[in-house]
Amino acid sequence: MKIKEILITAPVIGIIIGGYCTLFTFIFLSLKDPTYCLTLATILTGIFGPICLIIVSKVTKKHPPLVASDRRLVGITPLDCFTWGHIAFGIFSFMVELFFVVFLSLENGFLLWWDAMLIIVLIAITWDLVENTLFIGIGIKFENRRDSVINIFSDVFFVSICGLIMIIIYLMTRENFYLTLIIGILALAVCIMLFFIRYRQVVLKREEYMKTR
Repeated sequence: MKIKEILITAPVIGIIIGGYCTLFTFIFLSLKDPTYCLTLATILTGIFGPICLIIVSKVTKKHPPLVASDRRLVGITPLDCFTWGHIAFGIFSFMVELFFVVFLSLENGFLLWWDAMLIIVLIAITWDLVENTLFIGIGIKFENRRDSVINIFSDVFFVSICGLIMIIIYLMTRENFYLTLIIGILALAVCIMLFFIRYRQVVLKREEYMKTR
């Protein structure tokens, strides 16, 4: 990840996010039910997220494959084995927030869930910053190389949209804490299983191939 890439893509991302938030504010003012607002936000995020990734890829003139086929492309492509980890991270972040919401008996409402969504986004951004600075500094990051810009935005996107989906699930279950908890745990189990499957396909398979050569 280079400073030049950040300087080029930051205004593009800022315009997209600014337009998205402005549109979302108008939607919130016209709709009172948080479920409808958040569902529409998920749809918009699902649309704007990939568009944002495509624009970043075009502007930086880097066109990596969509999915990492081996360990050399992990952290470079938008999707790799760690994408499942970021999906799980979004689910887990919401479940932690939900615990505090229920434990502190906070009053449910749109502003509460909007705050929860912002916290999840900030957690996602903070994690990637730490991963690409501190983890590299102490040598514990995978392959010890910085993620590409498009991979970072992809990671933040998946953490955010999965946290948002969990918020909607909670509201659609009529704020049933235990049912949402069960759904979240099952989703985490699936994500962890798929992570290990993809990790073995992308990383371990490559290592076994190199040993046989």
